[in-house]
Amino acid sequence: MHSEDGFEYTLIEYPGVYLFFDQENDMRLSSAEVDARSSCVLFGEPIFKKDIKDILALVRSHLSGQEAEAVTIRHDPELDEASIEVRSFRMSMYFDSAGMLTEVNWGPLFNSDDKVIWPT
Repeated sequence: MHSEDGFEYTLIEYPGVYLFFDQENDMRLSSAEVDARSSCVLFGEPIFKKDIKDILALVRSHLSGQEAEAVTIRHDPELDEASIEVRSFRMSMYFDSAGMLTEVNWGPLFNSDDKVIWPT
């Protein structure tokens, strides 16, 4: 069991893949994280080694108008990194100072009955 800022969770780790299970939510999967050591694919395309411009184009090409406009881009000058948040996917992507993707984090979507909506 790990604890961070009052948040207790169990972490299952594989090379480049991290699965977080939240104790507060009955040990359900709360988020997954992948880094460049994984062979992560999004919409049929490998995403690591892509820059922020390419990732934005890929994500926006698979979203409807309102969803595409809900994509948030942030730059943290203190950490010298940028991030993209895709609310409809519950996904955050992080980029290094050169604008290259380094990490992706996402959580499952839940329906009104509090059931996970798995991708099909």
